[in-house]
Amino acid sequence: MEKKEKKVLVIVCAMLLLWISSSWISMINVMIVATLGCCMMFLPGIEVLDVETFLRENSWDAFFLVGTVLSISAAMITNGVSDVIAGLVPALEISLPVLIELTAAIIFVSLLVIPVASSLVPILAPTLIAVAANAGVSPELIMMTAAVCACNCYLLPLDTVALITYGKGYYAMTDMAKSTLFLQIAVTVLAAVWLPVVGRVFM
Repeated sequence: MEKKEKKVLVIVCAMLLLWISSSWISMINVMIVATLGCCMMFLPGIEVLDVETFLRENSWDAFFLVGTVLSISAAMITNGVSDVIAGLVPALEISLPVLIELTAAIIFVSLLVIPVASSLVPILAPTLIAVAANAGVSPELIMMTAAVCACNCYLLPLDTVALITYGKGYYAMTDMAKSTLFLQIAVTVLAAVWLPVVGRVFM
């Protein structure tokens, strides 16, 4: 490893430690940790990143997208929009595998409108929990499904990581759907088969 790579490893490990600690220490804000970690890479003596190169090479669409969607989702949760939607959901008597597949489909479709997983899951959480409770299914298992699927959607380059590479113009938007359709179907099927098994271990 080169000297710069070692510096990155130390900074990222420190950030991961703080992110994990934030689950128990409410004073730690994950966004502030991410911002400070990024800023540290520019500091004199560390200089992992160069300011001019960073400003020139980054896809700013991703930054504006994440900031906008996070703000909208926070407003929806604060104003109780998610709770209202959950109250309108009718009781559904369906089996666990079908409910998991339905949850996966809802997540994948919703990501086209709200393409940031960290915003989408909190918005849909009250609705998914209500559907699970009405169907007699563990809400924890359905939320596990939502989290797994929200972090594994590859149909369009709308996620922040994919959006950064898409901004370079090396591939068209339809190229990603063509190459990842099978992968997306596999994720849905595996979630329906695997999550009920692992759910019994953790519940």
